[in-house]
Amino acid sequence: MNLQAIGLFVTDLEKIVTFYRDIIGLKTNWKKGEPNVEFQTGKCKLIMYGRKDFEKITSQEYGYPNGNNGTMEISF
Repeated sequence: MNLQAIGLFVTDLEKIVTFYRDIIGLKTNWKKGEPNVEFQTGKCKLIMYGRKDFEKITSQEYGYPNGNNGTMEISF
C-alpha cells in the first residue's frame, strides 16, 4: 500500500497552518483565504480543510455521532 494523502477537517485553518508550517516546519504554498492547505510530509501529503469551507464546497453539513468530537493523533 502506498499512502498518498491524509485529509483532516479543522476549525481554524489559519491557526493550523501557523502551527504545522512555523512550529513543526512542514512545507506548504498555502495563501490566507484558501479553503484547504496541503503540507508536504515526504511521500504523503497532509491535507487540511476548514470545516465550514468544506461544507460550502460540498453543499452539505457534517457532524459527529454523539460522544465523538472528531479529534485524532498524527505521528511523524
